[in-house]
Amino acid sequence: MKKYYSAIPNDIEMGMSIGLLYAFNRKVHGYNRPKWADSLFIDSGGYVAWKRGKPIDIEKYHEFINMNNGIIDIYAALDEIGDEKKSMELFEHSLNCGFNPVPIYHEYDSIDTLNFYLDRSEHVGIAAINKGSRPKKCNFIEHCFRHIPDDVKIHGFGFLDTHIMSTYAFDSVDGTYAFRLARFGMVITPIGTLRFNESEMRKWEIDPFKQSVIDYMLTIGIDYELLKSYDRDGMVERIKASVVFFESIESPDKRHSEMDLFSLC
Repeated sequence: MKKYYSAIPNDIEMGMSIGLLYAFNRKVHGYNRPKWADSLFIDSGGYVAWKRGKPIDIEKYHEFINMNNGIIDIYAALDEIGDEKKSMELFEHSLNCGFNPVPIYHEYDSIDTLNFYLDRSEHVGIAAINKGSRPKKCNFIEHCFRHIPDDVKIHGFGFLDTHIMSTYAFDSVDGTYAFRLARFGMVITPIGTLRFNESEMRKWEIDPFKQSVIDYMLTIGIDYELLKSYDRDGMVERIKASVVFFESIESPDKRHSEMDLFSLC
């Protein structure tokens, strides 16, 4: 499973090769791909545009893809949140223009919409409602996995979740989780999700828990003391620590059968 990390600044030095997801910005024409990004996924930015009430011009999106074609590995179709008919029209328009984006099947879309995409693409993205609970997201994933053939690749938009990644055989997933944790002074590790806050004592900061954390950070090349810093260097170090953990998560070798799916969540 390939993991794509979004919201990570491209001007930092990660020190490791990872996948990067960049959301299309109508104000940016040329994109500088960082050397550490071994794969670049472009998201259309449709969700953000919908939240702001400012629709994206599909021709501008196509122009961006063409301009940066040499550094882009994969890109999503432009979709219209809440209007699956319009999303299908936009996807077909991209195909007719010679593009090959990954269509996005939303949780509230009909099965006919999924079949429409499956008839036209060997790679499909699925997206759940952001505020849905994990069991609700699992139900949606199971619905998708029952209907999508094994030879079709599946990308999970916003599914950078430890339980979901270790349970379902996605081909790839993305998410902002590593950045959001780091921004609020947190990292995720095999020991648990830790908050670095000098003003508050946590149970893991008391030996032997603290020593276990220090030892773990040492093994993955992370500066434990720097994790506590709330400046940019500290945030970058926290991003790195979480990314190392996410990269270590292994997914199932193949998709579960329909009988297996109902016992997963």
